[in-house]
Amino acid sequence: MHVTSWEDSGKRHWAGIARSGDWANSFWISPDLASFENAAQDLFDKHGRRLTFVTSYLEGSQRRWMGISQSGDGANSFWISPDLASFEKKAQDLFDKQGRRLIHVHTFVEGGQRRWAGIS
Repeated sequence: MHVTSWEDSGKRHWAGIARSGDWANSFWISPDLASFENAAQDLFDKHGRRLTFVTSYLEGSQRRWMGISQSGDGANSFWISPDLASFEKKAQDLFDKQGRRLIHVHTFVEGGQRRWAGIS
């Protein structure tokens, strides 16, 4: 359901939350955003899995992306906004125009700027 990663004293640590259920799901880590989005789309197209969780972390100077997808039949959207105002507008537009509810938010700093990622 949820995973996080952090470094402490030069060592990478991991923590996760799991629960029982009768759905299929996938967990993966990608070395960059493009391959992450391709994997998420492939899971959607070929296996009917919807992205439900995303996070990223830095490994050295390289940003890695982690995702969790679950089987289901609902539509969903994933996007990254350059600032909070743009993120809020996109989330509201997805609700107003497509009935999609925000289910996950991830924020990170890239190039000195705070970015916002969402799943609806």
